[in-house]
Amino acid sequence: MQKTNVQLPELTGQENTAYSLNGAGLQTKEIADKMGISYETVKSYMKAIKQKLGLSKDKEITAHFFCKLMDQDFTEIRKQIISACLLLIFLLYVPFEGMPMRGRVTNRRAARYTISVCVRRHESIMI
Repeated sequence: MQKTNVQLPELTGQENTAYSLNGAGLQTKEIADKMGISYETVKSYMKAIKQKLGLSKDKEITAHFFCKLMDQDFTEIRKQIISACLLLIFLLYVPFEGMPMRGRVTNRRAARYTISVCVRRHESIMI
């Protein structure tokens, strides 16, 4: 039988229910209808969940749910995704020998600047 509900000890019972329903793909309005509570109450639960789990966006709740469901560390997965995105940016903007530049960056100095800005953003996200 598949695991469909994730219980986190740092969340209250109602927050755990909202967390699991969000992870199942329901929108805030649908969660409110399913739980029989107001939309505003669900919004406050979602805000509390984000605060307790150290998340900043609503979509991160869903990603966190799936990481817990798969017994994966959400922070590590987020780092891997950001690293992959930075590598993709690097590959798109840094010219290969004999190949024309793609995108708006026209020299190596500009490419290094673009990468350093992305790395600084990445570091500020992780703090």
